[in-house]
Formats: sequence, structure tokens, C-alpha cells
Amino acid sequence: NLEINFDDGLVQLSISEANIYDGIAEMTKVVLAMQTVVPHIRQSQRRRGSIGPRLKTKVARQYRELEVLDLIQKSYQLDGATLSGWPIDFHWSVGSNGKSYDVDVVTADLNVAEPLEKAQRIAALSVDTREQHQPGNGWLRVVIESQDDNSQALKATDFLRYHSDELEYRVFDLRSQDESSEFYDSSVRELTTSIPESWAELLLSKVN
Repeated sequence: NLEINFDDGLVQLSISEANIYDGIAEMTKVVLAMQTVVPHIRQSQRRRGSIGPRLKTKVARQYRELEVLDLIQKSYQLDGATLSGWPIDFHWSVGSNGKSYDVDVVTADLNVAEPLEKAQRIAALSVDTREQHQPGNGWLRVVIESQDDNSQALKATDFLRYHSDELEYRVFDLRSQDESSEFYDSSVRELTTSIPESWAELLLSKVN
């Protein structure tokens, strides 16, 4: 016969005056039970919202301003050695000396929940798709925005940079002016001067 008032955070019990002592005993059971249980209740932490637009959206917006977004395949899926359908945010091909090479870009929002898990997934992706991203076959680029006020994001950034040489991917921090310029300049140069005819035909067929 307990009444729970969630708005005010109250547990209420209505009893007659004749049963006052029985009521006190019942409420005592409730208090003792709560004191025992509450310390063991696990509450998941609130997910930290990203600051400003999500990174993938921010990169796409910049590509649109640079007038190259229509030359890029978005939300591409890449098959690895053991797993299929690795998510790639931006994908295109580059032509050079009669041969084409693939460019795969993944973005990592490190200022939201589980930044270390995001970094580990990117490392796993790079391992499983290593053959496609060997020198001469293609490139994997990882785009981040460093977060000085988030210790877990800093650890994730260090993790990604530490393993980048061994796993053969490039990290670009958009909060670094030099790295941001290099990332976008490379993209525009590849998409406007080195795009193979077969890739242009593929994108045109999708538009039509």
C-alpha cells in the first residue's frame, strides 16, 4: 500500500491512527531496504554531447564549400580481411600513371562518449583493411578534433597517433591549422586534378 511520488521524491503510506505503530514498522523496513540497496545501484553516466556540429557533418560542410562534395562517395563500406562492411565516412579514387588508388577518410568524435573505444575501433579497422591501405594501394586518413579539457579524448588522440606509423594511416587534427590545411588541400587536389575517368563516370551514373 505504498504510494510513490516521483515528482517530489516521496514514499508515502496512509494508515489509520489505530495502526500508527504498524505503519512506522512498515516504513522502517522501507528505509532499511533503501539504505542497503542504494549504494549498489549502478547508474550509467550521461553521454557527453558533442560541441558544435558532429565532425562528419563539419567535414562534409567544408567539402561542400570547397565544391568537391559531389565528387565524394559518402557512407562507403569497405570489406576487410576478416570482417565486411567497415564504415568509411568519405571515399574516392585517385588516378596516377594509369593506375587508380582509393582514399578512405574516417572521422572520430572524441569529445563524446567512449573516445578510447572509438580509437580502438579505428585501429581494428586499419588492421583488418591493411592490404587495401598499403603504400601503392590506397590511403586511410583519420580526422579528429583534439580536446584539451577531456582526459579520455587526449588518451584516445595519443593512442591514434602512436599507432599511425605501424598501422599505416594518417591522423589529421582539424584544430591544428597546418594539419587542417594539409587535409583539405590534399583532398581538393586529388579530387580536382587526379580523379580517374572511371570514378567520375561512377559518380555521374549515381547522380543520373
